[in-house]
Formats: sequence, C-alpha cells, structure tokens
Amino acid sequence: MASSSSSSTVVQDSSFEWLVDPKELVHLLLPSALGIGETGDDEARVCVVGCGRSRLGHALRDQCGYRWISSFDNDANVVADMRARYGKDDPRMTWIQADITQPFAPKGSFDLCVDKGTLDAVLCAKEAATDLICQVHRVLAERGVYVIVSLHPETFLKPLLSIPGIGFELKCSTIPCLSGGSPRTACVLRKKDGSQAPRNIILKHQLAVMNKHFQQDAPLLTPSRRVAIYEAFGGDVLSLAEAHRRVFTDDERTEYSLDDFCADVNSRIAAEGKMSFQDALEFLEQNQ
Repeated sequence: MASSSSSSTVVQDSSFEWLVDPKELVHLLLPSALGIGETGDDEARVCVVGCGRSRLGHALRDQCGYRWISSFDNDANVVADMRARYGKDDPRMTWIQADITQPFAPKGSFDLCVDKGTLDAVLCAKEAATDLICQVHRVLAERGVYVIVSLHPETFLKPLLSIPGIGFELKCSTIPCLSGGSPRTACVLRKKDGSQAPRNIILKHQLAVMNKHFQQDAPLLTPSRRVAIYEAFGGDVLSLAEAHRRVFTDDERTEYSLDDFCADVNSRIAAEGKMSFQDALEFLEQNQ
C-alpha cells in the first residue's frame, strides 16, 4: 500500500472496483482458506483475469500474502497505466495485455486464478464465457483454484459451472456487499488431477443453462418491467445513454456497459442513436 499521502491520493483516484472492494474478499482468498499452504505460500503463482484498474492484485499481496501475481487485461491502455503506476513497486507483480479467451499463458502456469466480474462481462458474448473457462482450466496447475466473484445468484452460477465432463470441484457462497448493493456470489472451483476441459461439451452445457435462465427463470422482459419501462420513457424518444440508464438496473449496467449496449442496438433498431419505448421492448425481447 502507498505510504505517502500524495501517492496514495493518485492511486485511489485512478483505481476502479467492479462489484466489490478487494478488502471484502480477503477472507475468501487467503491461502489457508483455499488450501494453498497453511500460512501462505511465497511460491504460489497467482493470476487476475480481467484486472482493469482494480487494486485486487495489491490486496492479494498485502492482505493475503501471495508474492507472484500476474494481472491480465485486454485493454492496452489500462495495462500501460497500471504498469506506469505500480510496475516499479515490486518486480513480482506484473500487468500483461492479453485476450483471456485465447491462450494467454503456458499450461499449468498458476496455482490460483481470480476473476472479479470478468465472467459476468463475457457472458454477454456466450461463447466467450466458454473460452474463458477453458483457458483458465488450461493455465491452472493440478489442484489449482479458480475463484469467481459475480453479481449473479448461486441458482444461476452453480448450474452454469457444474459441467459434465469438466474437471472442477465446485463450491459457492454468498458475499455481503458492505459498501452497498445486493450480495455477490463467490464460486471456488478446484481443478481435479488429470482433468480435461472439452470446449464442445462446455459450450453446449452453458448455452442450455443460459437460455433456460434468461428466457424462463429470470427473463429480462417481465410484465412488471414492461410497465416500469413504459413509465420510464413517458412517451419520449431517448438518447441511448439515457435509455441505458432507465432500462437497466445498477447491477445490470455494471455487467452491461453503455458501449456494449450502443454497439448492440445501433445497427439494428435505433435510428441516429435514439431509442423509443417500442425499440426498448423489441431489444429486450430479442436479447432475453
């Protein structure tokens, strides 16, 4: 942690935390809690997938006792910024630009992979979620651990991650969000010895679970939501930014960014960056 007041202010202003502050995850990520050494293992190799500007890596070092931490993100600007700010502090902490749905590290490189909101983000692309699971399985060592922190409930995540033919042991728990908002879900997956991660099996299973969840168990367009959206529009035609704010909840906007929303609707139903009530209904019907 930065000790001087000036450097501390810069770090605090530049960092950004999705879902939950890292300090609220320390109890979950301790080596003793995950079976990675009794009081900490200086040799354990840790990766953070989709790190963004989070200080999760620092919490893993300073509060959990890990030393070798590699943080991956596909945004080159984010990685460059994190390297510039923190790269000289500790040579064992690194930031690497990479697409984590593609091979991003050698097989068996890590004992622990931590995912805070990244699976949530790629679920919108469906096949990307499968590729992320496959790649994390590949880079984990035998008996390595994959920890996922998500805004989705256990009733969705447990079926999604209980995949026939893939070698993970799975446990889920609820994390109270002390800074406000709904509770988060933590899933701890331990790689079984000699296990495989066949992409075709994972993809078929996850698509089936997602289709059931979003179309039957938790559809986007419920009767009450239809009424709420009608009242939110009030007969107006809104900018996409305002439509995104009114149509989606705070948690949904955390998972589904304005940029992604605009990319999804601009070429299909919205004229000149605008959205009507009927456009919003059509969009939700197409995407639930």
